[in-house]
Amino acid sequence: MKLVYENTGCEVKCGDVARTFRGEAVYIEGWREPAHPGSTGRVYVKFFGDNGWSQEFYPSVVGAVWVQ
Repeated sequence: MKLVYENTGCEVKCGDVARTFRGEAVYIEGWREPAHPGSTGRVYVKFFGDNGWSQEFYPSVVGAVWVQ
């Protein structure tokens, strides 16, 4: 299973710069595959800016989906 950007089909890579659905720029730090069929997995991101917060999101927040 791999994580790709829904709009381009390109594979998500650590260090990519993506935007959340709110328009916030984030660095992709990693991800976790879905644990079971009802799960979406998670994407770990770090925000730009002075605070540099790290957070985990559903993949759809950064426009990504899992493909086989």
